Amino acid sequence: PTEIYTLSLHDALPIERKRAEEELRWKTAFLEAQVDSALDGILVVDNQGKKILQNQRMNELWKIPPPIAGNKDDAAQIQFISNQTKNPKPFADKVASLYSHPDEVSRDEVELIDGTALERYSSPVRDKAGKHYGRIWTFRDITERKRLEEQFRQSQKMDAIGQMGGGGGEEGRKKKGG
Repeated sequence: PTEIYTLSLHDALPIERKRAEEELRWKTAFLEAQVDSALDGILVVDNQGKKILQNQRMNELWKIPPPIAGNKDDAAQIQFISNQTKNPKPFADKVASLYSHPDEVSRDEVELIDGTALERYSSPVRDKAGKHYGRIWTFRDITERKRLEEQFRQSQKMDAIGQMGGGGGEEGRKKKGG
């Protein structure tokens, strides 16, 4: 004899919920792996100033000690980070301004006391329907790029000085008959 099994809606809901929970776990694991492998420091904060996600690179760039990194309240971390910048008050003021203007997007550069240069980018976190959930911050170490740009500027200045004096470079040697 053939047995017939029927699933009622009551039986199907737990199966569907379990599938949705598994998909959510997979997406969360994927997102966390992506964030943790990023070369930028990443911080995501909710509307109440609570840290939702912070990668290890963020901790490394800012040399954040574990007790501060592990604290969900972002206020202590803002204070710690601000004190590492060459201009702590403008840094903290910009953070406060962005928190009070949740729709703003910002990109600027931050210089640290130790000579490190960071690019700071921040934008709102929204879903597809436009609901606001918080703010994402990314920090990229641009110290080497800034150093190379400065070397290039110095090189350009030296070339200009050499050309103005008529004694430098290929042109100077030709004028002198050399």
